Amino acid sequence: ILYNEIVFEYLKAWTIIQRRVNGSVDFYRGWKDYKTGFGDLRGEHWLGLSKIHALTSQGRYMYAILKCLKYFSILYVFCLRRLRIDLLSWDATVRYAEYGKFSVGNETNKYKLSALQYRASSTAGDSISAPWDTANGSPFSTFDNDNDKLFYDNCALTYHGAWWFTSCFQSHLNGQYIRSPLALYNTARNGIHWNTYGLYHSMRETTMRIRRSQPYRSYERKYVESD
Repeated sequence: ILYNEIVFEYLKAWTIIQRRVNGSVDFYRGWKDYKTGFGDLRGEHWLGLSKIHALTSQGRYMYAILKCLKYFSILYVFCLRRLRIDLLSWDATVRYAEYGKFSVGNETNKYKLSALQYRASSTAGDSISAPWDTANGSPFSTFDNDNDKLFYDNCALTYHGAWWFTSCFQSHLNGQYIRSPLALYNTARNGIHWNTYGLYHSMRETTMRIRRSQPYRSYERKYVESD
């Protein structure tokens, strides 16, 4: 019972992959930094695309085996990753967007983003899979590794950030940190952007976190050892 409790608590634990709180860390960086990660895990940071890929591609199933006394107990759970984005605006409004399926591809496909099943209970609106300039299905771009769909522009270079750009974005949480009142003017387009807040609105704080979805099903098998 204790083992099962530990496993299910693990499934509920969030891993923070991005946090912006005060502008203390420069997010205008190149491909190498975004691949490996940067910042302080206790404050502003980006976990790293290679780590995010590893966390979201560890197979669809997890097997946990415990040998206890005279039997094996096998717990079988269905493990999808979900993404939650928390947003704090300069008027102290807190909202969130949650996606039931989230994954990031490998470096070969430029860490392509998949964020599906936007949850209707979310309060921030969906700016990742918007019908135009969608981040969903897009490769990651930095100023020195341009993978957006614009042949005449470099979105990361133009907007001083890094993201899953198309042409260019409806969301961009790695933009410049812009303080109020400038965060509410046209300069905010270069900022920490979530389009449902408006074209010129830069966020005060953001957190991106992932965890395993709640198990869709589970069962236990016991095998008695022979003497």
